[in-house]
Amino acid sequence: MGPKAVTVFTDVQAAMARIASDEPGPAQQYARQDRKWIAKLKERVQNVRMEIRWCPPTAESQGMRKQISGRSRRLRSRMRGGGMDGL
Repeated sequence: MGPKAVTVFTDVQAAMARIASDEPGPAQQYARQDRKWIAKLKERVQNVRMEIRWCPPTAESQGMRKQISGRSRRLRSRMRGGGMDGL
């Protein structure tokens, strides 16, 4: 059984807009890759709710950003390898 909800935080508002569009332009290949990962998660975890939220970058959040970054790297690695354990 996987998560019921997944929230992805970003401090880059342009990334949020980019993932919502498949129009040609900068970072298009990354947006397509992100959408593939989201589709994989939704295939494997029934009724999961996805949310992408903006959070302002601050000096105090550096530790949290490193922690989140490590988790996202592990998630990407699991999704590439086909395993969804630990989600």
